[in-house]
Amino acid sequence: MNTMGYFEEKIASVRLALKNELYEPALALALSLPDICGSIEYPNDSVTDRYIKWSNQYISMCKNSGAKDEFSGAALYQLRCKFLHNGHSNIYKDEGKTYTRVHFSSFELMAPSKDRLNRELMSTTKTYQDDQTGEITYTATMNLYYLIESLCEAAENFLDQWPDKAVFDDHSVQIKTYTT
Repeated sequence: MNTMGYFEEKIASVRLALKNELYEPALALALSLPDICGSIEYPNDSVTDRYIKWSNQYISMCKNSGAKDEFSGAALYQLRCKFLHNGHSNIYKDEGKTYTRVHFSSFELMAPSKDRLNRELMSTTKTYQDDQTGEITYTATMNLYYLIESLCEAAENFLDQWPDKAVFDDHSVQIKTYTT
């Protein structure tokens, strides 16, 4: 008997894809987790607002101090949109409303190290200023394992603290078994 709910199965599927080095499917499904959780916590907000608000509140890598070189909920939302709708991870464009703008001129995703004994980079954000022009550049590099696990852990923690677990079933695809 399976005691896992549909939402927990979704998180388990993300981790299974990650374990099998299916990075793009794992990332795609992981990026949908804040959508689901945000729609549960903030049902009356727009998709953009609830994704950013939920991410800033629950995901530890998403800080909301206003510093341009932080990986915020807005950056995560832009990654979600660019990756799911356009098939890339170019989140460096400064677009949209002021609170959804992302100021990275360079953003890179890294595959996890095959050598687990080797300490690997999880996430970095850096600010550079050109000595000649004074132009400021913000860059970010994020390890896929770190990003995906951060999304899964935040979703699990949210599920654990949410009083009515049944609402998560409304945000799951229930696949029936074919019988003859």
